[in-house]
Amino acid sequence: MGKLSGASSSLRLRLRAAAVCPIVTVVRKVIANLLALQDLEMGGKRLSPADKETITQLRAQIPEPILAHYDRMRDRDKKAVAVLRNKVCSACHMTVPIGTIAVLMRGQDIQLCGSCGRYLHLPKEAPAETPAPAPVEKPKRRRKKTEPPITGT
Repeated sequence: MGKLSGASSSLRLRLRAAAVCPIVTVVRKVIANLLALQDLEMGGKRLSPADKETITQLRAQIPEPILAHYDRMRDRDKKAVAVLRNKVCSACHMTVPIGTIAVLMRGQDIQLCGSCGRYLHLPKEAPAETPAPAPVEKPKRRRKKTEPPITGT
């Protein structure tokens, strides 16, 4: 009986993970499309016909409410997607609540920054941090020279 219940709980966990995976891939795909769209539209260069075609394809893959919010941000000449680094939104430099970060890490939903309203993107890999500077050695303390004890002669 013990082996059967262990196997069924393992099966339940796998089924639950399989049910979540499509949501995770959809969320990541939407954010990736938003980032690609933002890079193309705010690139500062003249758009070629191939770029315009890519933009229309990307816009077709993004859900309408998300695209409407993106367009409102673009109308204000602001980026709509901000990268989250060290628990801080890269656009407004405000700390993001840990609950929002946890949802982003699990990939369950698209999250907005509570301060600036931009979509938050959590990169897969954290950028390599600069190495800490080498510790500076303190000069060694010199011992005081002790005088020989005075003896009464």
